[in-house]
Amino acid sequence: MLENTTFSGKAGVGGTDFRETPYTVYGGLQFNIPLSSRKEEREQAIKLVAEKKAIDGVNTSVMTDMAKLRLLESELEASKVRRAFFQKKSLWVKERIDKGYASEVDKLWTLGEKINTEDALVAKNTLQSQTQRHRLARYAGEKWKVLLAYLSGDETALGELNG
Repeated sequence: MLENTTFSGKAGVGGTDFRETPYTVYGGLQFNIPLSSRKEEREQAIKLVAEKKAIDGVNTSVMTDMAKLRLLESELEASKVRRAFFQKKSLWVKERIDKGYASEVDKLWTLGEKINTEDALVAKNTLQSQTQRHRLARYAGEKWKVLLAYLSGDETALGELNG
């Protein structure tokens, strides 16, 4: 109110036909109505800041979920590599036992146990990776199935968005 209100006063010489005095004094109150208000600008700025914070929050969540997915996938690949190594080693030990070079049957059981442990880790990380892919895909809104297909390894899935 104080920014857009002014007081004005005027004095003049000449009078009017209605009065016989040669002097006329004018007084009044003048209001200036601006086309834009600082309040509207402030409200718009607050909305933009809130929107930016929300977008940053979603971006942070997406990046965190992607990092978790990549960690699970790396653990899955590491388990597969270890399993393949233990499998080859167990075949080698079994071959040596069959040829009579060694009688280390206990090593075979130990290797079998390690293979079983890696199989369990592969199963666990596979399920957790699938769950994480679904979680990430939900950020895509209506196109979540397309993103899920892409995250699951279908590189042609994103081509559907172009058409």
